[in-house]
Amino acid sequence: MGGTISDWIIELKEYNSELADDFHTIKLEDNERLKQSGLPIFNDLRLPYSSFIKDNKKLMSFLFRYDAFCIRALPRTSDLPRKYDKDNICTFEDCLDFLLNKGVKKGRENDYDVLISGYEISLKSGIILSRDRYVNVEIGDCECDELSHGHDPCLSAIIDFRGIGHITDKTKWKIDGDYMSKQFMFNALRYIELSRDSFNPLYKKGYFEFVLTTSNKIKFLDYKINEAYLK
Repeated sequence: MGGTISDWIIELKEYNSELADDFHTIKLEDNERLKQSGLPIFNDLRLPYSSFIKDNKKLMSFLFRYDAFCIRALPRTSDLPRKYDKDNICTFEDCLDFLLNKGVKKGRENDYDVLISGYEISLKSGIILSRDRYVNVEIGDCECDELSHGHDPCLSAIIDFRGIGHITDKTKWKIDGDYMSKQFMFNALRYIELSRDSFNPLYKKGYFEFVLTTSNKIKFLDYKINEAYLK
């Protein structure tokens, strides 16, 4: 189980509460933005912690559809960190064990929602920072939580639209990285592109996390628009 940005934000509040507020996001709002974006994502189900029971037919039907899951305990208050797990989470019992022993603070159960999504092991992961005229991309041979927590990327690129113009997989510019990583990057960039105007390419502005699954599909995991993430 990995740590999350909310753990860091809670600690940061002790030293710089204003900066912590700048980075704070509501995960359910981020998730809804991602779902409305049209980007390819893992299907998910949200429910109150109190409804995470075997008698919940909607929950059990969802669990029946997938072989593995990522489960998140999402507090409704900012003083509790978000927790998640995706390692060997395959059954209702696995999910419940996480919630009872790792995800939910005892005595605060009513302050949590549960968000559960389908999950596949990642071959590669990526982060996109899409600004007005620049796009930064990092690709890693690792899971996305490792890449976002400092794992060395196998490919990094800065796209400056003022000088390069329209970008395609045949564009003649140097990027250090293997062919598969480059193709993964180009394919992910196409998903956030709003226009293919060769003189004024526009992309969705924001912070994106995404993965390449073992079934060779790109799935986006996060989409934030806070200015603090784009500086």
